[in-house]
Amino acid sequence: MAYKGSDTLLANTASHSLKIDAADQMINLPDNSYVRDADLVRDGVDLVLEGPHGSLTIEGYFASESAPTLIAPDGTILTPDLVHSFAQSNGEYAQGSVMNDVSPVGAVQEIMGDATIIRTDGTSESVHIGTPVFQGDVIETGADGAVNIMFIDETNFAVSEDARLAIDEFVFDPATNSGAQDFSVLKGVFVFTSGLIGREDPDDVHINTPVGSIGIRGTIIAGDVDSGEITVVEGAIVLRDYNGNEMTLASQFETAKFDAAGGSIENLGQYSAEDIGAKFDSVSDVSPSLFSSIQDAADESTDHNTNAEGSVDQDQDGDVDSTIDAETDGAQNADGGDDVPEGDVPPPSGDTTTNFNVNEFGDSPDGFSDGTQNNSGPEGAMPPPPAGTQTAPPPAGAQPPAGDPPPAPPPPEQPIDPNAGGNDPVFGINITAFAVTEETMGSSLGTIHGVNGDIPTAGNITFTDPHHANFLEIVATGTPGEFEIKLLSGEVIDYDHLKAMGVLNAADQLNVGLMVVSGNGETVNAAIKPHIIAVDEAPQYVDNIPSTYFGAAEASVWQTHFDQDFFDEDYGDSLSYSFSNIYIDATSITSFDDALFNQYLDLTQGGGDGWEFDATTGQMIFFFNNSFTGDHTLTFDITATDLTSMTVSQGYSLDISELDGNIAAGTTFYDGVNNLTYVDDSNSVNTLMVGSSSIATNNEFFLQGGNDTVNLILGSGNSFHLGEGFNTVLIAADANNNDNVFIGGDMNDTMTIQNADNSLFGMGGDDDFMLDANAVSQLQTGGLGSAYIDGGFNDFRAGDVLGALTNPALNKFNPFATDGYTEMGRGDTIALQGGADIDFTAINDSYIRNIERIDVSTDTAANTVTLNYSDVIAMTDGKNTLILNLDSNDTLNFNDLGNTFTKVADDLVVDDARQGDSTSNNVYDVYTDGNVTLLVDVDAGTVTGLPA
Repeated sequence: MAYKGSDTLLANTASHSLKIDAADQMINLPDNSYVRDADLVRDGVDLVLEGPHGSLTIEGYFASESAPTLIAPDGTILTPDLVHSFAQSNGEYAQGSVMNDVSPVGAVQEIMGDATIIRTDGTSESVHIGTPVFQGDVIETGADGAVNIMFIDETNFAVSEDARLAIDEFVFDPATNSGAQDFSVLKGVFVFTSGLIGREDPDDVHINTPVGSIGIRGTIIAGDVDSGEITVVEGAIVLRDYNGNEMTLASQFETAKFDAAGGSIENLGQYSAEDIGAKFDSVSDVSPSLFSSIQDAADESTDHNTNAEGSVDQDQDGDVDSTIDAETDGAQNADGGDDVPEGDVPPPSGDTTTNFNVNEFGDSPDGFSDGTQNNSGPEGAMPPPPAGTQTAPPPAGAQPPAGDPPPAPPPPEQPIDPNAGGNDPVFGINITAFAVTEETMGSSLGTIHGVNGDIPTAGNITFTDPHHANFLEIVATGTPGEFEIKLLSGEVIDYDHLKAMGVLNAADQLNVGLMVVSGNGETVNAAIKPHIIAVDEAPQYVDNIPSTYFGAAEASVWQTHFDQDFFDEDYGDSLSYSFSNIYIDATSITSFDDALFNQYLDLTQGGGDGWEFDATTGQMIFFFNNSFTGDHTLTFDITATDLTSMTVSQGYSLDISELDGNIAAGTTFYDGVNNLTYVDDSNSVNTLMVGSSSIATNNEFFLQGGNDTVNLILGSGNSFHLGEGFNTVLIAADANNNDNVFIGGDMNDTMTIQNADNSLFGMGGDDDFMLDANAVSQLQTGGLGSAYIDGGFNDFRAGDVLGALTNPALNKFNPFATDGYTEMGRGDTIALQGGADIDFTAINDSYIRNIERIDVSTDTAANTVTLNYSDVIAMTDGKNTLILNLDSNDTLNFNDLGNTFTKVADDLVVDDARQGDSTSNNVYDVYTDGNVTLLVDVDAGTVTGLPA
């Protein structure tokens, strides 16, 4: 699916423009108001959304063969059908418009406050009693308005204040009582009572919303589009969201919630009649008859089950999340609060803990969108319609529902005490989440403030996930009781890492849990869910392949995967590769068939070309012949291109040496020869003994296929290209063994180091670097110049851990995400031999790189490993994850340098075998501060500096 984000659009600008093409299937809107509150205007083939934060123009929207879906940060969407339902034409298009039907399909039955009908020709008029309603009309209510419409098949549709309803389709045949109804509701609360249409087939009646659709089968339903909660009062309904989920509700007061952000439908269980009446009280002012069923149920509940408690399992995990007490005191216990004794009033507000699942836009699942409790007066009595409410007879052709007596005249209006019954307003919170563009320092995730209670200080707000405190802070905004959740200085959010781990929901929102305590000690649990906006980033050249690797010789095969040298951070993106600008020495090669180019290649290989290149993996192979005269330089450019055609190029130089001799199969000794090049041209298994009787200096050795052994006895300035195979290296302790370079291949190499004054690069595979006490002493003493130990490309295997490590506390720092790195094995290892202890705090950070694992378990002596926080960052790859394999004789001393670590997994079983070896499971405890992660062997004898 193609996505286009509006990540460059800022909500505080006056206007935005976003051009789409036919391939775009989804457009991310900059904020939620463009779904619920924007005026949708058709301007030629363009769609203009006039929102409270400015206008957004989507060019060519109506010209697209398949119009895109518009998605807001909270997961609510404008489907093409919803756009067509609510889009008004500008003057040019309105002049040519006509109403869809010359006959009205209903009329306004009851009204209070202000409401407007927008006709299909673009005109609008104020609503009054008896105003006719036509197919294609859009009804909008003001902040104090509410409307009830009666349709010609006896259907009633009532909407609350601040609502938007479209009559998409209404077809009715009175002879057969058949037809079809389609409505759309963008926002607000509604109560719908079926008429003659749709009493048998839910496909005949639909209500579409920005979170999903409702199929109706002969029923009364109530819905809150803003919170996504739908309740069946009588009959049955079928809920369908835009992710393909479906749920049927068939029990009285059974309630479900469209979770647009999470991409699911949640069954909230059966609410009490009192709660349903309170939740949808705003509609009762214009439709008291619609509430008769609810009221009857409430009366019955009061008469026959005054002490009953109903349970609500909001997350469908089989556990009761809250209890709803149907006693006359109306007390409610939520999420672990103490039960209220029967017959007693609730405890004082300071003793009450209420966990509101308030979402990031200030809408709570209990329907109180401002976070407060809504009291509707004495139990068992519906509030009378306020002054100014009008009631009209049904439209021509309509009959009152059978068996329903006409509503009694309302009693004299009585003032309602909002705190009647001794209930204090419940402390709640309002949260506003922002859109956060990735890689932007200092971004704000949103704001939070209290309702019916103050939040005195930032200290009254804490993160329920302690790791969030490592990169987020809570600061006062300057408005009393309001606080901002923002990134710490120097921190950024990485969309691609989050997406790869699966911690972003379908709407690309990050969930940050909060616990808020009021000045009176009341507690609310909630979450802020900022929308994370991705930025399309160009590929990067990461310089992983060492320059010393770029050497070849006659009769050799040189190859590498250039994808190891490039990286594209964008989630789901991939790179393709090409090479160009080829030169031999200073002469340009204009084509791959160039005679000069082919002079150096073995044309019996590579399909007759002497070379192979894979544009998908970037693998380059050169097959060199044995007819060189002198040494030469081959230069070329590699270009990496991402899916959006963004590129990065890098030039390379490959030195090609004239061959001075062959390395024969078996055991070969080389002593004291200077500046010569040797190649194993038979891909045989070799044992190469270098400097057995005199110092071998400045030679190049190319060991190609086979599992080769190299023993460096005496040597300086030599380079060893180990080639493909499982190779073994020994660097003896002699002081003359220095400044040599060893370069591995793509398989598992083992290098035993007794003199550390050399450079070793593992390349691919799970490489082991075995250090004895002398090498460790050299590393800790320093003065080794440019020497290094570099594990190369391999990261620790991800797949084996993802299934076992389910603790979400790792959040964006989960080191096991498949985020573009090569996940092939257990990683590269530093291992100790001969009872050596190692203090990484005394080792220069430049000496050890790209190591994923420290292993002292194979050494039977008691070993001590000392390291601190910065050592882990310096020696590991970009995931800052280190595995420590120790036994009961060993000690780990860790200094966190003031960073707080938490144990996030106990006894995690990990496949710790080398790539290609049989499974070898070890057990680890996992610790993280959100940036650095340690897997510590549970067999370790002593561990200091980490929590128990």
